[in-house]
Amino acid sequence: MGIVIGQVEKFFTQTGKYYRESSDRVDFYWGLLLPLCVLLAVTVIVLLVRWFWFGGDRPCNDPRRLFRRLCQQHNLNTVSRKLLWRLAEERSPKHPARVFLEPSWFDPLRISPKLKGRGRELEALREHLFDVAAFESTRAGVTVDGT
Repeated sequence: MGIVIGQVEKFFTQTGKYYRESSDRVDFYWGLLLPLCVLLAVTVIVLLVRWFWFGGDRPCNDPRRLFRRLCQQHNLNTVSRKLLWRLAEERSPKHPARVFLEPSWFDPLRISPKLKGRGRELEALREHLFDVAAFESTRAGVTVDGT
């Protein structure tokens, strides 16, 4: 390693003779420090541009990440997330986030035998995710304000 550093320092010293008549030696550490500073500045600029371009968030093309983000948006606890994941995996393994779009997946008649014992929890999740009371009242012709 010392040989390489010595060779690099020799190169900078010889190169410096042609550009600086008053000195016969170029400070080796400035030769390393300048490229490192430039690299750091470019990295910071790239990260800031990405942060502002995507609003601090990257696009989501991963079905699992989309599912996790939707769970976070709905403030689901760990137990609810795991139950919802099991339901989603049974219905649509490739696209588990569809569970947030399909209230019929929570129908007790469509639930698999493995999840039958967790019917109350699934019903509570369905109400939390889809606001079932408001949905049923609009289906019956009653608006939210009661008219």
